[in-house]
Parts: sequence; structure tokens; C-alpha cells
Amino acid sequence: ASHPYTAQLNDTSGVLKWFFNGIMLPDSNTNEPASHGYAQFEIQRKPNLPNFTALENFVDIYFDFNEPVRTNTATLTLVEGLSAHQPVLDKLVSVYPNPAEDRIQWSLKEIQAYPTMVTVRNVLGCDVAVLSFDENGSAVLNRNQLPSGVYMFDIKTENGLVAKGKFVFK
Repeated sequence: ASHPYTAQLNDTSGVLKWFFNGIMLPDSNTNEPASHGYAQFEIQRKPNLPNFTALENFVDIYFDFNEPVRTNTATLTLVEGLSAHQPVLDKLVSVYPNPAEDRIQWSLKEIQAYPTMVTVRNVLGCDVAVLSFDENGSAVLNRNQLPSGVYMFDIKTENGLVAKGKFVFK
């Protein structure tokens, strides 16, 4: 934290309260750089929370005896086992760039694998694209309207799964 504090965690409600008693920050019109304070924290996940649990966080800031000023609400969605840098399981396929800005490309390192399609899913498991490989062993996904985030993909042939992995659109 930027200043000395005390903190209280209510085990029942999960509410964390920070107290910065007597820090006397100057008004932002008087000294804007010195008018800032902060607190950051890390918490351990409760056991047995299901995948896709949404955690909402906001702050009520009290100045003197005035009504609180509420910050925006930030939402964090728990997704088990996601990493943008997890390697493709089958070394026959490369995915680049990862993370990507506008497009992601899959290329076969050995054409004899002959995958027929790439299925791309968002973190909710919904299909957002199905692509075919071209004769050169490449498939390209242009971002278009897809939002920033982590995406999973499967590459399959007629015989089943060839590779799977993850990528990120920044």
C-alpha cells in the first residue's frame, strides 16, 4: 500500500476493509500527484469454486464524513487451467503469432498429417470459427469482430484429434 494501513477480512461475507487512518491526502486541486493512494492485494481461491465463477470487486472510498465514492466494478471470471503460452500438444503444428493482434495462423510442420479443420472456441466453450487447411498446410483466422481474450482450438482429421492448444487476441 502507499500508506500505513490496517485491514479486516470478514470470513463470512468475504468483504475486505482497508483503513488508512489519518493519511491526510491533499486535495487534487492543491497537489494532484500527492493526492493519490493505493492498495493492492492477492487472495487465495476458495476451494471447489466452479469454472466460470464471476468474482466482482468494487471499492467504496470515504473522505471525511461524506458519502462514499464507489469505483467501477471489475469482474474476474475463473477459468481453470488456461495459459496463453501452453504449447500445442502435437509438435506437427505451429501457431503464430501468439498473442496476436489481427490474425492467427496455423501451419503444419509436416504436410502428411492432413488435418481437415480447426475449430476455435471462446472461454465459454462456444464455437466462434471453423477453418479448413489449404493445400500448403495453413489455416488463417482473421480477428474481425472477435473480442480480446483467450481462445482454445482443436485440429482434427477424419481419424480424430491431431492437436489442441490456446492463443490470445490482444
